Amino acid sequence: MSKVLNESVGEKYSELQEQFKQGKLTEEQVKSRIIDLRKQVRKPEEVKSDIIKDILNVITEDTLEKFIEEQNHFKIKAKDQKEENIKLKEELNVKKDIEKQFLKTKKEVLEQKIKLLDTLNLQKQPLDSEIQRKYSNLKILIITLVIIYFSLLLFSIYYFSWNTMEQYTFIFPLLPLIISLIYLIWKEKSINPIKYMKNQKNIYLIKTYEKFNFKILKLTVTEKEIETLKIEIEKIENACR
Repeated sequence: MSKVLNESVGEKYSELQEQFKQGKLTEEQVKSRIIDLRKQVRKPEEVKSDIIKDILNVITEDTLEKFIEEQNHFKIKAKDQKEENIKLKEELNVKKDIEKQFLKTKKEVLEQKIKLLDTLNLQKQPLDSEIQRKYSNLKILIITLVIIYFSLLLFSIYYFSWNTMEQYTFIFPLLPLIISLIYLIWKEKSINPIKYMKNQKNIYLIKTYEKFNFKILKLTVTEKEIETLKIEIEKIENACR
């Protein structure tokens, strides 16, 4: 049976040769059909009763045309897939170009924001020096008043003698306490020296910035915008890698 099958395949080879000579088939068609015929050749041990009928049918029917149609279908599919791959690649390149342009724009905005921040800091430096000078003067004034107060007390004791000033030495130290009590009752607020100093510094800051029309809020917003831009640029760069 294997011999019969192989002889049938041999006949098909002869037919292909004739058709090729007559110009009915191209070289590519002949090669495709030969590949299909080679699949039909069987060794004796490969031939089984349940596939004999199928093999004979395959040889007697024009499966070569079907094979060519399948090959053409695969070629068309491969061509479509290639075109789709090219289209996807082009879309990817366009996307990358957009991302690069977007990244470039972000970097330009960041550069502008950094320049603006530098300008604002340069404007802020002399103002901060002025605020610090006023604050230092306030501290010097308070310290001076305290020194003067106790110096007068000591001088009075020396000048008028202890016997004369003894009764007053108990009253003078109570004056700050009395003043604090009056302030507490009147303003319903306690006197906190540290809090007072911080509040005074903030007052100096606000008044000085207003005087020179410096927008401290603009500086703060610019700093936040720079941080946000840096994070966004880092994300875009990581996505482009």
